[in-house]
Amino acid sequence: MKRKSLLLLCLFYCIISESEIKAQETKGTYDTIHIYGKGNKRKYTVEGSRIGYIELAGYNPAVVHKLAKFGGDLVGESLTSLTGIGFGGTRDIEFVYPGHLDTPISGCDWQMNVYCDGSITTERNRVKNSDGSHSVQTTEQRYYYWDRGAKGIILEKGDTIGRYQVFSYSSSEPKADEYISLVTRKEKENGYDVYNPVWKYVLYGEFRGKECAILFNSSENIIYYIVDSDLKGILLTDSYSIRQRRKDRIEIKLLAQENTDENQKNDILRMAMFGQFLLFITP
Repeated sequence: MKRKSLLLLCLFYCIISESEIKAQETKGTYDTIHIYGKGNKRKYTVEGSRIGYIELAGYNPAVVHKLAKFGGDLVGESLTSLTGIGFGGTRDIEFVYPGHLDTPISGCDWQMNVYCDGSITTERNRVKNSDGSHSVQTTEQRYYYWDRGAKGIILEKGDTIGRYQVFSYSSSEPKADEYISLVTRKEKENGYDVYNPVWKYVLYGEFRGKECAILFNSSENIIYYIVDSDLKGILLTDSYSIRQRRKDRIEIKLLAQENTDENQKNDILRMAMFGQFLLFITP
C-alpha cells in the first residue's frame, strides 16, 4: 500500500514538473538564467551568465535636501524647553534610495539612485528626567509620497547610462498604460495570457540611448523588462514557485531573450535585478 502511494506521489510531481516546463516553453525563445538566494539576504549566485553573483544594497532612504522652515530646529527646541509646550512641524523632503548592484566583474557594478518626494513630521515634548531636571524629547515620522511618482538614474563607472521615472501604480498613467498593453500583447504572442494583473510598479525611461521599461505584475510575481518595444527579459521571482530545493533557499528564473550577445545578456540580468530592487522599496 505504501509503495503504491509512493508511486502515485511520484507521478503527481512528474505531472507538475512537465506542466512547469511546458509553461516556460510557451514563453517564446528565451535562454534561462538561474539565480539563487539564501533567506532574506540580498546576495545572489547566478548560473548561465558571465556574472557569477549579484549583491543588492541601499534599501534605507536618506534625506537629499530639506526645504527651509521658519524658526529652525534650535528655536523650536528652545521654546519647548522654556514653555513645556511641544513645538514641531512638517518639512517637505526629497529622499534618495542609494541603490547598489555589485558584481565580481570590474566595471559591471551599478549605482541606482531612486528619488522620491516625502516629508518629515517632528514632534517635541518637554519631559522630566529621573533626577528631576527637564529635557526635550524629539520624535520624527517619515512619509514617502510614491503616489506622486519617483525618478532616478543608473551610473556605471561614473557615467549615467539610464534615466527613468517610477510609478507605484494605483491610477492610470498614459505612458505606463502603453507598456502594460505591450506586455499583455507580447505575452499573448508567446502563448501566455496575463489574467487579472496587479501592476505594483511601472518604470520607464531611457537606457543606453534606447527606450526601456520595467514592470512588476504582483498577482503573478513576474517582472518584465522591455527595450524599444521588445520583450527582452521575464523574471520569475522567488514567489512565483511554491516549491524550493533547500530550506531558506530561493530560486529565481530569468528568461533572457535568445541570441543576445554576452554584454546584452549582462544588461538584461542587471536590469531584471534592478527590478527586484524596486520590488523591495516600492509600497
